[in-house]
Amino acid sequence: MQTRPSNHRRGSPRAGRRLLYSLTRSAPMTTPSLSLTRYLAQRLLYALPVLFVVTAGVFLLIHLVPGDPVEQMLGERAQPADVEQLRHELGLDRPLAEQF
Repeated sequence: MQTRPSNHRRGSPRAGRRLLYSLTRSAPMTTPSLSLTRYLAQRLLYALPVLFVVTAGVFLLIHLVPGDPVEQMLGERAQPADVEQLRHELGLDRPLAEQF
């Protein structure tokens, strides 16, 4: 185990004064409500494309999965009329662009 000499210091007083000076001499504050409003508006604008991509991705993945969701809901022995009625109720008989 190494021991430090008794006259060894951690940092110097000058470094502490420099840090204190830099903290007290920061840039002038802008209006907090304006900067917060701008920040929130910017974050919302960035969130819009992300939400669109996530929504489109989930929609496409649901339609790429093999199998028919109506058959899964009603079972394989369902009557064709019941299948068509549920497809119409859920909107699955419409084109993909309309469903989205």
